[in-house]
Amino acid sequence: MIPKELKAVLAAAYPQCPGFCSVCSKHKIEWVPEKGKVARGYAGAAESIADIKLVLCLAEPGDPGEAEMYDNSDADRLIDDIDFRVTKAYRSVGDPFKNTKMDFHRNVRFILECCWPGESFDEQIKKTWITEGVLGSAYQTTKPVSPVVEKECSARYLSKQLALIPEA
Repeated sequence: MIPKELKAVLAAAYPQCPGFCSVCSKHKIEWVPEKGKVARGYAGAAESIADIKLVLCLAEPGDPGEAEMYDNSDADRLIDDIDFRVTKAYRSVGDPFKNTKMDFHRNVRFILECCWPGESFDEQIKKTWITEGVLGSAYQTTKPVSPVVEKECSARYLSKQLALIPEA
């Protein structure tokens, strides 16, 4: 489960980050829960923030998977239930790392194996915080995101996450 300190930083992105209504929407970063387009892209640090030794900061989330879609029954929970929102986003990103279905996830697993050879994935991920420089999905996966969006999201979320784990 996500450490409470990191959850508190990420909670500010819900139910809808103010950036989605301003800077991000102008640069085609959308808030469309039914398509899985919400603040997302973080995983790891399975137990305590004190255990984190490695931070991997990725560019921005790729296209949302089916597990990330929010239907109408989720609408109220998106607004009212921070645990639901953060946990769903956390699991939808973290589970593929565990199951390594795509090259991207296998490559991250390779990095973890280089850092902690021979340890189980569960032990490696406890020591790792994976986050994104931009928490909203790019308009088109692998295409550049505006530096304005990067600065906005970094100021709101990334810098605050990193401040919690300065020794990592």
